[in-house]
Amino acid sequence: MKKLIVVLCVAAGLLGLAAFGAILYFGAVTPETYVVTDRELGDRHRSTLVELGLLGQDEPVDYFYSDAMLDIRDSFMFLTEDRLVVYSNEWEEPETIFAYEDILVLEAEFVEEWYLDSYFVVEDRSGLEVTFPVSSERGRDRDVYELIEARSPNLERPAVDGAESSDAAPGDAEPGDAERE
Repeated sequence: MKKLIVVLCVAAGLLGLAAFGAILYFGAVTPETYVVTDRELGDRHRSTLVELGLLGQDEPVDYFYSDAMLDIRDSFMFLTEDRLVVYSNEWEEPETIFAYEDILVLEAEFVEEWYLDSYFVVEDRSGLEVTFPVSSERGRDRDVYELIEARSPNLERPAVDGAESSDAAPGDAEPGDAERE
């Protein structure tokens, strides 16, 4: 009976250790659940952006967010000094790159709950419209919006004084689904 108890305790300890190791591993390789700045962007994720040809080796990133569960190659967005990049492996052409001067429409549906994503809609001169999520955690969704707005000189401003362009809803997208319309 003692041997059985010892064997069960050892087995339970090994399972616990394996579970702890799995948690540590996934915590190290998965993207953050919030928008990160250049200093917070891990080398592994930066290397992926460079490998995909979307970022220069020494080019800084103003903000980065991925709503992917394990691999950022599933879906992400980031801002640099001169462009907004939105990426989803569900699209025929996974990357969409907007130069700020080409952005005509910027709309956002902000959420107050930290565990939900806000949704942005961007449309450029060619009529290409993209809807994508941005984490509301830490309030950085508003920072992302303000930076895109500040850098986009050709945005169509609301016709009514005092109206905010963030009042429009981006559609019926589910959280975690980046979609190109």
